[in-house]
Amino acid sequence: MRGFDTARVRHLSLRAREVYASEGIEGVLRRGRLRLRRQRGFRRDAGLPATPVGASAVKWPVSVLSVAEQSIPQCYHYRVEQKAQILSGLGVPFESIGIDDLDHARSRLQLAGLLIVYRLAWTPALHALVEEAHRLRIPVVFEVDDLVHDREATAANPNLQTLPTSLRDAVIAGADGYGRALAAAEVNLASTQVLADDMQSLNRQPGMVVANGIDDSMLAAEPHLRAVPKADTPIVIYGSGSRAHDHDFAVAAPGIAQWLHENPDARLHLVGPVQVPAVLQPLAAQIQRTAQELPYEEYLRHLRRSTICIAPLVDAHFNTFKSHVKYLEAALVGTALVASPTVYADYVRDGQTGLIADADGWGRALSRLTQDPDLPARLTAAARDDVRRWELRNEPTEQMRAVLDAVAPSWRGR
Repeated sequence: MRGFDTARVRHLSLRAREVYASEGIEGVLRRGRLRLRRQRGFRRDAGLPATPVGASAVKWPVSVLSVAEQSIPQCYHYRVEQKAQILSGLGVPFESIGIDDLDHARSRLQLAGLLIVYRLAWTPALHALVEEAHRLRIPVVFEVDDLVHDREATAANPNLQTLPTSLRDAVIAGADGYGRALAAAEVNLASTQVLADDMQSLNRQPGMVVANGIDDSMLAAEPHLRAVPKADTPIVIYGSGSRAHDHDFAVAAPGIAQWLHENPDARLHLVGPVQVPAVLQPLAAQIQRTAQELPYEEYLRHLRRSTICIAPLVDAHFNTFKSHVKYLEAALVGTALVASPTVYADYVRDGQTGLIADADGWGRALSRLTQDPDLPARLTAAARDDVRRWELRNEPTEQMRAVLDAVAPSWRGR
């Protein structure tokens, strides 16, 4: 019988409180069901054998076991499901197990050649799993896609100001658990180079990158999404999975308000539990709300129908470690992107593959796209060509090869 792990219960309780604060009880139930479906799916399709390979058998290939945070759909898609596709293409068996089944993970570890811990805080169960990996001489990789391990940066994140005080304090304190997991790793894995460098500076272990990309499921959906007609009236869309991006959205709010005033037929579509800033509240008649988190392909359909996708970010240290997901998605479906210079200036060529808007430039950028009917098509065509490098078979696969070469070089010798 599985022992009672109070640290694991505290972690799950914190995640449930975070979801409840932003999405209510329906969000808690929905994410719980999603977690169960993912666990069942990966067990059913697991790439590792059910029993150990005997001494007389051929040498078993290097395989990868991932223990992962599963409650954040977008993160899980980009960091776990995409890794499964990349490794499958490389012929490397892969299995993912959630935080609430680390006892099972310890059993499966006996058959693995590499352990990746994705976005999990330190608990006694995780400690035992890492110790077992060390005993078996299996390399341990710690992976994140945010600066969740840095208590000081987390505390300074302005987006936390909209959370209840008790929840905000718990999130900040939770950074210590991620920091302990980072300290136990032999290799760091991140979604961006700047994040990998930060991790390396803290634990003095190698920092490597596998970028978020465009996977086969996204490519398969692309023709159907591109067939969705654009709306008859201008629509700006902004999607957020939680209230943790309210301050980010507020960066663009004055410019959006100006644009809506100047274009009475225009609409703002907000997807997710984002708070409407005061400057936009008088324009409620022009705002469409989709409060619940949408299934991914349905969100992409809404993105396709829109004229403009926005990616505002507060110019804060915490945000500089984020990746280019909104650029990938907008380019895939053919919707023009307007983004903050924070993060996106490193990816978007202003005026060529999208528009970069500083704090005072959001209204002007939106107006450019609605006043010049040819501009969105030019930007989106160039953006689609640009993001081909992040299709998984391209740069992300080469990055994963580099990780395997560095951590488990025998993977090529099977």
